Amino acid sequence: MGNDYINPNLGALELREALYDTLSYAKGAALPTTLAFFTHTISVNGAQVTNMKKANELPAGEAMDVYRVRIGFRDVAAADLLAIKQLFAVVMKVAGKEVLRGPIEMFPGGGSFESTAAFATFDIPEDLVHKIPPSTTFNFELVGAGYTLLDATLGVDIVAMLDGIHAVPRN
Repeated sequence: MGNDYINPNLGALELREALYDTLSYAKGAALPTTLAFFTHTISVNGAQVTNMKKANELPAGEAMDVYRVRIGFRDVAAADLLAIKQLFAVVMKVAGKEVLRGPIEMFPGGGSFESTAAFATFDIPEDLVHKIPPSTTFNFELVGAGYTLLDATLGVDIVAMLDGIHAVPRN
């Protein structure tokens, strides 16, 4: 299934790749009620944090069909991970319209879910693929009650990945 916004015959490549962004919190930190991803840019924060060129928007000439949402947790205590997974839900908006909402530990609408100690993965049913058109804002957030990390030695890095077909200009 190709991207409807950019025709590969007109100078675009369709790449199977993820958009990713990372939020980091120190030990004992209070996580806010909204954890907003894709607000970083690679030019400011580096490739270890994100691959976004613009905050909350794909540049002109780029588009994305999102087939999978993946949330990864690194360097986190088990008790803190369990609490975060139970207290927060995923919300994705494209052009201000909510297109996805569900608790981290289960995905609504017939998708499959896989969870290990450190990752939560949502497979979106094919008829629910979420399209991000060129130059359109999108938001991806974890929303919940907030939470204060309890472990005295570990914080948490939370990585959000939107996996799918990323259409980019050839040159």
